[in-house]
Amino acid sequence: GKTNVPLHMMDIQSYNDVFGTSCNPWDLAKTPGGSSGGGAAAVAAGITPLELGTDVGGSIRIPAAYCGIFGHKSTYNLIPKRVPGRPQKEIAVCGPLARDPEDLRLALECTAGSDMGSVGTAWRLEMPRPTKSCLAEYRIAVWADDAFCRVHDDVREVGLALADALESRGAHVDRSARPSFDLAENLKLYTALTAADAVLAAEKDVGVSLLAYQLGKAKQYEIRTAWSRFFQEYDVLICPSHCTPAFPHDHSERQGRKLQLTVDGKDSSMSYWKALFWAILTNTALLPSTTFPAGLGLRTGLPVGLNVVGPEWSDFITIDVARLLKVELGLGFLSPPAPFGQALASPSSKL
Repeated sequence: GKTNVPLHMMDIQSYNDVFGTSCNPWDLAKTPGGSSGGGAAAVAAGITPLELGTDVGGSIRIPAAYCGIFGHKSTYNLIPKRVPGRPQKEIAVCGPLARDPEDLRLALECTAGSDMGSVGTAWRLEMPRPTKSCLAEYRIAVWADDAFCRVHDDVREVGLALADALESRGAHVDRSARPSFDLAENLKLYTALTAADAVLAAEKDVGVSLLAYQLGKAKQYEIRTAWSRFFQEYDVLICPSHCTPAFPHDHSERQGRKLQLTVDGKDSSMSYWKALFWAILTNTALLPSTTFPAGLGLRTGLPVGLNVVGPEWSDFITIDVARLLKVELGLGFLSPPAPFGQALASPSSKL
């Protein structure tokens, strides 16, 4: 089957003039996210056990978070995505969405590998595998909120509650650890790299010079190095998938959109595109990120998804941490309300 995406797959909602608007099984007035929103909604509603999506700026992680399911944004080039006649895109990756982390692992086993159209004739993939058996063995950094891009109180509170729960299980938790790079520069880098893709797609000048692109690649190396140093001290990072839970459908002009959120008990708003901060945070460094359902927001009653992020090529490890979160803390698939969730079991959280 085919599931719905936004026009050009460039939105955190999923609607278009051909197939209409995809809705969130938790609340039909809300978006399931995008660009893999149709697939995430189908998995959450029990239509299918597995979907494959792509992710440049959160297109797997945001729909998974909004719909209360699991998703995995893979390490860059782990899953071949070459399209005949088209060059590789910067940052863009493929990955699975499912109701259980074991299904993510199985899907990754089936899809990961060297591209037989290029290096695959000579290189073979040998991924690091999990060596820890419980959460207590992990060193975990928790980045629940940031002054640069505040998150909805529901998201922040779920993240902080998780940090407490991890400590109660014996994990080493650090709530203030951060990699050493400039967050604003990271956003600029994302813009430069994705603009280079736009040049190729449009086959015309869109205002990006070769110098800007090369400087961006140099900055990307610096940021990847900063993350590499960070992960020498911590096994994984847990951070938000997006700054809000699912929001109401908004088909207004995209450049003028605002997201509404509650911050420190007060109503606030944020640029629609700045809200991608949490997805972009780890994308520019090409890191794997497994989204898991961390609970329901106290104010919205909607799923809150967080990400387990690890160093490059640690995909099976981040997925296994999501599995341990399910086993030890009950953070599994969140079944939506009737009629969509009637046939699907909903585990109880231990938080």
